[in-house]
Amino acid sequence: MNRQKKLLLLVGVLAALCVVIAIVTGVQKHMDTISTVDEEIFATAESALTEVSWTKDGTSLTFTQTDDTSASTAWMPPPAPSPSPAPTA
Repeated sequence: MNRQKKLLLLVGVLAALCVVIAIVTGVQKHMDTISTVDEEIFATAESALTEVSWTKDGTSLTFTQTDDTSASTAWMPPPAPSPSPAPTA
């Protein structure tokens, strides 16, 4: 009886390991299909790019290329509009 219990326990552990391996393999394949894009979304010359805008769900982000005095070029959001003065009565 003792030998049969050990055998059942080891079969259970083996089955659990097989399930874990199957789950991990499935998750890895799913992540690989998500992270790879087979088609090019947009292509342009880097020197021709001066502004990047992105809009999603009504929220918009815009970045404009600015030349700073250093050797690199910076991408900055445009300056926020200044508040209009309050009307006087």
